[in-house]
Amino acid sequence: MRYIKYVKVFMLLAVVSMFAACSDDDVKINSNQGCTVGFANTELTVSEPAGYVSIPINVTGKRNGNVQMTIETAPVGTNGAVEGVNYRITDKTLNLNTDTLSSTSLNLELQVIDDYDINENRQFTLTITKADGAEVTTSQMIVTIRDNDAVLYERFGGTWTLSANNEATGATMTQDVTFTCAEPGGFGYERTISATTTNMIGLNETLNWNFQYSYDEASNEGNLTITAGTRIGSATISDVEYDLMWASYVPVTADQGMVSLEPIVGTWNIEEDGKTISQISFGSTQIGVTYVDASGYYNFAGLYSNVTFTRKQ
Repeated sequence: MRYIKYVKVFMLLAVVSMFAACSDDDVKINSNQGCTVGFANTELTVSEPAGYVSIPINVTGKRNGNVQMTIETAPVGTNGAVEGVNYRITDKTLNLNTDTLSSTSLNLELQVIDDYDINENRQFTLTITKADGAEVTTSQMIVTIRDNDAVLYERFGGTWTLSANNEATGATMTQDVTFTCAEPGGFGYERTISATTTNMIGLNETLNWNFQYSYDEASNEGNLTITAGTRIGSATISDVEYDLMWASYVPVTADQGMVSLEPIVGTWNIEEDGKTISQISFGSTQIGVTYVDASGYYNFAGLYSNVTFTRKQ
């Protein structure tokens, strides 16, 4: 019996040794000369509502083993961006596997945190402090987080939760939606806001929301208006692919109504703190996704009431 126990112990040690050897092979470091890593750019500016941003790191040279990099961050200036408060880095230890390609890239994932406070732009550095298996070329990048709260229009950027009652099923649907504002000086700045939803009507479709933005400073109120009657996506319905459009449903009698292609107006107002916009409401308007069939008739692929967008904290 003792002999059997010793044999079991010996076999266990052998298995552990085998796994250790495999682990060592898995982390073999590149020894080919001429392999380099470095940020693709030395500067980057992102807006607070940007969410997740991919930052490319260029890699050149063939690799007979892995390349392992370590990234460190640091605030710039007296009011610099602080990790965990103004941004997060998903993983600061990056590993690039063996490959015979002479050039490639990998991405460092940055998450920008929107604080909804009016403040100066904040900066921080990303630095490649260690690169086993490669020589570092461009080791540092300065990232500027541009505040979006000083300009009312830009406060709409970020994540909102769409909520609506499905008129066909009676159920309430919710979906997170990212609002994107135009960049300062760019086309549509302080005039348009865009967003997309997926599978809203259950046909694996992607729908575009193109809002027209307006604000009356005197009343401290504003509108986001949906343009109806223009193409917002497509879907296959009964084996036929149709272009989809936003439209509203106007009841005429108890069981009949008509399709309206008039602009669909949603309202919002600023909270008492003077800076927070927490909800956008389309009130009692029934908003639908419509298409024109072969006979020229408008049909609703989906119809929703109590459509609201609520700021996601």
